[in-house]
Amino acid sequence: MNRHHAVIRKPFLQIKFWKLTQTPSILPAVMRARTVLIFLWAFLFYLPAQAEPANVLVGDFTFTRPKDWIWESATGKSKALTRFIFPNNAGKPSTTDVRFYVGQKNAAVAAALWKSYFPEAKDPKEVWEEQKKIGNHDLTYVSVSGTYVPGGNKSKPNYTWFGAIVPSGKDFVHVRILGPKNEVQRASAQFKKMVEDALRDKEGD
Repeated sequence: MNRHHAVIRKPFLQIKFWKLTQTPSILPAVMRARTVLIFLWAFLFYLPAQAEPANVLVGDFTFTRPKDWIWESATGKSKALTRFIFPNNAGKPSTTDVRFYVGQKNAAVAAALWKSYFPEAKDPKEVWEEQKKIGNHDLTYVSVSGTYVPGGNKSKPNYTWFGAIVPSGKDFVHVRILGPKNEVQRASAQFKKMVEDALRDKEGD
């Protein structure tokens, strides 16, 4: 059975206001109640709307988020279970994110699909695969760089797709980071550590 979680429910606060029609004799009590209500609202307002999960469970593996990465729920059109955002050092909105999937595509099928998003990438330096063994787990890395051409969307030059495929029961966990080449290069060490630590932690269960 596939397992995954990264669901954070936001606290819900509903405040109703009534027109004051009471007699002056009860005015002090009403004012005290109003003061308490305002204080409670202010207190809850400054609580974080949602906590960022420190890790996510995808398939059989728990992936721990690097401290400087940001958790965000997957976009509505995406099949990803969840995602992390890699921060942009320049203070601009980041276009680099990490997404997690569970599916039935093995390493060979996934690699062929990912490479198809970069039809012009032919140089072995820009397209490569690496197989590793972490404990009892087979791990395949796939890296493709060049002009990213997603279906139906505008092409993006000088992009890199760096992904990992790991068997998980009868399925496969896919984790990929996608973004401008220089950002993915900066994030690749943290990405690999996150993936390989998840496999090592599973060995210790």
